Amino acid sequence: MDASDTIRTFHFSVNPTPDGLLKASELHFWVHVIIGVGVAIVIYAVCTRTRARRPEFRALGKIPGCIALPIALFVAAIVIGLAYSSNWLAFYQMDVTEGKLVLHYFYPHRTVELDPDKIMRTLLQRGRHNVRLVIYITPKEYYCSAYGRRDPMQAQYKEFKRLVREHSEKE
Repeated sequence: MDASDTIRTFHFSVNPTPDGLLKASELHFWVHVIIGVGVAIVIYAVCTRTRARRPEFRALGKIPGCIALPIALFVAAIVIGLAYSSNWLAFYQMDVTEGKLVLHYFYPHRTVELDPDKIMRTLLQRGRHNVRLVIYITPKEYYCSAYGRRDPMQAQYKEFKRLVREHSEKE
């Protein structure tokens, strides 16, 4: 895809500028990785060392390292997996061109091309504080954008719907 073919580019993020988006997402991810590893270390230490526990729990005895390690790694994997899914599983940029939508993802870096004629429906899905764009191709095949602030996302959504409508009218 040539940059000159792009009609409009949309950015999806709570970060106000697209330039800082990757750095903010990376920082968020790595902070959660550090938290996950830290929690795993604490869990392992509490399980394998009775002195690391509160006095009333010391009588429970020591848990062998071969049991404590999988428990600690499981908890770390959950924290890191949640950080990964909240940062990298959604597209952060969408380019609207003549005849296709191009969705850009961070990690692993990839692009997905969609035919606007195959879009079944689109909607803005509310999160706790923000919203994201969801593009349905079929009821089971859909693409979600990163969460963004409500007002800018609603403006982008209206513009996106207008561009898709114009494309379908040309066909």
